[in-house]
Amino acid sequence: MKISHLLLWAIVLTAPTGCQRRIAEKDKYIVEFLSRPVRFDHTYSPDRAADSLLFGTKPKLIHYVDSSGCISCKFSDLKLWSVVHKHFRIPVVLVCETQDIPSTRYRLQSINWRFPVVYDTAGLFRTNNRISTPVLQTFLLDSGNHPLIVGNPIGNTQLWNLYEKEIARLTDIRER
Repeated sequence: MKISHLLLWAIVLTAPTGCQRRIAEKDKYIVEFLSRPVRFDHTYSPDRAADSLLFGTKPKLIHYVDSSGCISCKFSDLKLWSVVHKHFRIPVVLVCETQDIPSTRYRLQSINWRFPVVYDTAGLFRTNNRISTPVLQTFLLDSGNHPLIVGNPIGNTQLWNLYEKEIARLTDIRER
């Protein structure tokens, strides 16, 4: 009887908790995301600058904003991207899932967003690239649109440093 109780406790203590399972599931999505190039669809409504960046051969930072949750909160956070752009000196493209392009443009103008924007009215970017977790909403792409790093570097020193090193490596390769 004691052995069965000990065995039961051993199983309970070593079984993954709900939190550990969520982390493992998130890791699975990240590994899957990093294993394939990011797809851009020609049916988006990009401005000219975004179009040339998406289908060009330059490394770029992509930040995706979906239509769920507090849109005003997400747009107010975008103000910090000018710091990212100035520091990393690499193109930043916003992919915005929205049904209302005029209203979205107005909101972006109100925060002085000066970077290329892609308007995805059909949710194709999220679907085509299987973006299923907020971690996958910011990523660095190489010249072939392969993701190299995922996660938002704003407010995360370790991730910021990782982006910094990888962007330096990418820009060094391009200058040779």
